[in-house]
Amino acid sequence: MVSNVPDDNAGSLTKADDHEVVSDVPSAESLPSSFLWLTNRDQLLVVIVSVVVVILLAVKWQKLRYVDRSELIVQRSSEDIGYQIELNSATWVELTQLRDVGPVTAKRIVSDREEFGPFSSIDDLQRVKGVGPKTVEKNRRWLRVSQTGE
Repeated sequence: MVSNVPDDNAGSLTKADDHEVVSDVPSAESLPSSFLWLTNRDQLLVVIVSVVVVILLAVKWQKLRYVDRSELIVQRSSEDIGYQIELNSATWVELTQLRDVGPVTAKRIVSDREEFGPFSSIDDLQRVKGVGPKTVEKNRRWLRVSQTGE
């Protein structure tokens, strides 16, 4: 009579007569050959998913190739800026709101005002390099000068 006695290893049985061990754990010879411990079915799934991702990226790249990359031109919606700028207290950022006055010219206006004192009239703005009579006339209605620097 053969009696089966449970061994300390779970899933293993030992025969009492000849001590043959049967285990649920597969031996190294019985493992299937695989790549990165993936079965053939898993490897196929990884390949399919990779191909789909590459195709989707190629489609997205093609769409991005034809995106319009031309420069945007910002235009003012009206001729009136809606308020007047105090010439003797305005910052260079405020002065860039004027027509034909960019950041460099606006900083020159502020530097001139700090170096030579406040402007006594709008026409005094012409003493700044880069500001001529045409620029003054284009912006006259949006400028004001007060002697107190309010």
